[in-house]
Amino acid sequence: MPSSGTQEIEAILVRHPNVKTGGEIGYFGVLGMRLSEGEDISPNYFRAAVNMGGKDFKKIGSGYLKVLEGVDRKAKHIVDVNAFNYQHLWLLALLYPNASFIHAFRSPLDACASTYTAKLPHGHHYNIDQKSLGHHYRTYGDMMDHWSQTLPVSVHHVSYEALINNREEEIGKLLTHVGLAHDAAYIEREMAEHEPVGQNTADKIGFGRDHQEHLAELSGALGPLAKVRLS
Repeated sequence: MPSSGTQEIEAILVRHPNVKTGGEIGYFGVLGMRLSEGEDISPNYFRAAVNMGGKDFKKIGSGYLKVLEGVDRKAKHIVDVNAFNYQHLWLLALLYPNASFIHAFRSPLDACASTYTAKLPHGHHYNIDQKSLGHHYRTYGDMMDHWSQTLPVSVHHVSYEALINNREEEIGKLLTHVGLAHDAAYIEREMAEHEPVGQNTADKIGFGRDHQEHLAELSGALGPLAKVRLS
């Protein structure tokens, strides 16, 4: 989900000398729209997916690798922070079982409140109103729980709140998961020079709680998740 620490994780990783970023690569989003015949993820998507053969998967996999080569052919690691990649995690896990998968998450009410007030680019149609946003968050959460329990890959879950409160420890975990050496100079520089997270109002821990009187429909759509607080 947006506003959950994805950009901060990207910034941490790309400051490492062996990492480059492609930003929000839209390759799998375009693929999903094609399989869904121009709709969002729908039954058409899954019907098309189960009918794909080995050649189809190979073509998809090689196409994405060409995109990554266009980012930096010599890079040892490339980051893709597209917010919708979670919808296609089954396919990414199948095509790239040795890739590193990172899931950034945040207290649900904070994440949704921050997303609701953000100026997002085209494609975030779920952010039309508070009810649609809350419903989308619950669907996203259910899907991530399902992927984490069923896919044969390791997903590293990073709490936005932990990233703020235990930055050095979280950086170490990220480096381990991605397979990067724990460069002491890099970590020291990262701790000394980074711009602190959570300085803007919408980035603050507890942002949703602080504005809860304006978020009744969102809280209702989130249900029990609205009361989940991470620290």
